Parts: sequence; structure tokens; C-alpha cells
Amino acid sequence: IVVSHTEQSLNFYRDKLGMIVFGKSLNEGETQEALSGVQGAKVKITGLGFKESNGMGLEFLHYMNPTDGRSAPALNANDLGCTYTVIEVDQFNKVGELQSAVGAFMPYGTGTIHPAMITKDIDGHRLLFVKKE
Repeated sequence: IVVSHTEQSLNFYRDKLGMIVFGKSLNEGETQEALSGVQGAKVKITGLGFKESNGMGLEFLHYMNPTDGRSAPALNANDLGCTYTVIEVDQFNKVGELQSAVGAFMPYGTGTIHPAMITKDIDGHRLLFVKKE
């Protein structure tokens, strides 16, 4: 996910959600330009995951150059471009404890089999917390 500031995003994902940084790099040059589709791209990359999980993690892409990228457009839940990062939690009641750190948490869906809560991070990426089966 593209982040506007690595440290602010780490404050949420690492310090509040408990993710662990698994790797960091600074990528630039022809290969990064080809990957990004952005001329002169210089990207600070931070890989994160949960220690106890074999699941997928997240990768922050913080563009150091160019710095004139656009903010993500406002999307509705039914827009094709709308995405969510789904995080399974063992103790669903602990999700509510994050509310003071994150802000608004809202119940997600009606009549769902498993409880779910949704919020956004500092850059507007949607996170969907669901109770692990």
C-alpha cells in the first residue's frame, strides 16, 4: 500500500496493531521505474506481518521521489476500485480497544455470520477486522 509517511503508518500498524517489520529497502533506478510506471521513482519499502501468522503481510511503498502524487480518490464501498485489507483476529473484543488510537470503527455488514468492524488508516486505506473462525 502507498503511504504518505512511513513512521506515521508504523505508529498505527506496528505500535497499535502489533505488526512486526520484516524488512526494509530503498529502491530506485530502471527496475523500480518499470515496476512503478513512474519516471525517477525512488521508493522506501517496509515489509510487515504478524509474528504468529503464516498469512500475508503488508508492504508500505513510501515514494521519496516523485513527491507530487495524488491522494486516493474518495470511493464508496460499491465502487470497483474500493479495496479492503482483511485482518483476522482471535479476540474480537480487543478490536474495540483500538478505537481510541484509530478513531471511528463501525460494525460491518448486517446479518453476517462472523462479527466484523471496519476503519481506515491515516492514508484512508480501509481495514476490515473479522473474527477468526
